Amino acid sequence: VLGGYLVLQERMNIGQFVAAEIIIILIINSVEKVLRTIENIYDVLTALEKIGYVTDLELDQDRGYAMIDTDTAISVAARNIYFKFPNDLNPIFDGLSFDIAQKDRVLLKGKSGSGKSLLLQIMAGIHDVERGQLFFNGMSSELYQRESFYQALGVSFPTNQIFEGTLRENITLGRDITDLEITEVARKLNLWDFIIQQPQGMQNILDSGGRRLPRSIIQKVLIARTIINQPKLLLMEDPLQFIAEEEKKTIIDYLMNGSHNWTVVVVSDFVYWSEKCNKVIDLDVDN
Repeated sequence: VLGGYLVLQERMNIGQFVAAEIIIILIINSVEKVLRTIENIYDVLTALEKIGYVTDLELDQDRGYAMIDTDTAISVAARNIYFKFPNDLNPIFDGLSFDIAQKDRVLLKGKSGSGKSLLLQIMAGIHDVERGQLFFNGMSSELYQRESFYQALGVSFPTNQIFEGTLRENITLGRDITDLEITEVARKLNLWDFIIQQPQGMQNILDSGGRRLPRSIIQKVLIARTIINQPKLLLMEDPLQFIAEEEKKTIIDYLMNGSHNWTVVVVSDFVYWSEKCNKVIDLDVDN
């Protein structure tokens, strides 16, 4: 409209009008291309952030030599554990001691900030204690080869995520697991119906972060990943938070069944967990 007005006012000739229109169209097309690539740029930035999260972590100092027994559930004992974050004035743990026997089902409880999540991370080897010792099967944690210990460990923490890959890859993480083993676990977790509804079944591609998936399905996939290799120590923090109550109870019954040759330590406010545990560690009292 403006161009036509300027031509009528003889302030622009037809050639200039056509050239200006071509330039404007090129600019608009270029802007559209930029807008279409924003999603890809966002995915790249997100990926770089995740890579940075991994590369910023300190490397494990593996000074151990012992191999952990993968035939039996793991016992855990703590003696006078002391832990304080570098910028904190007060320690989270100061003299914490406890015993967890093989095949115990243990609930960690305590008020907010008592260190429940932190204790799980310490047991998982994510944090090292400043003083005191942690024992697995009666032997100091420092004596075990890290890789050997990790192979016997199953963790379900809120930081666990779905990555872009097949459903099967998200469950197995490259481990030597058969389709039959996946099927059995998926049925127990009420995940099988979802799998068979997918166009490619176990080979269906999942989006990074589990986009377009219900949160309940994400949690079931992550639980399947945690237990698929039959770990001997199972550490979990609110693993079933987004699953419906009755279904949640069914899965808890399965995870806490005494037939499983694993030790379970869980953090959750859902009361049914405590009903299935034979031991409670109250960090407000025991710490």
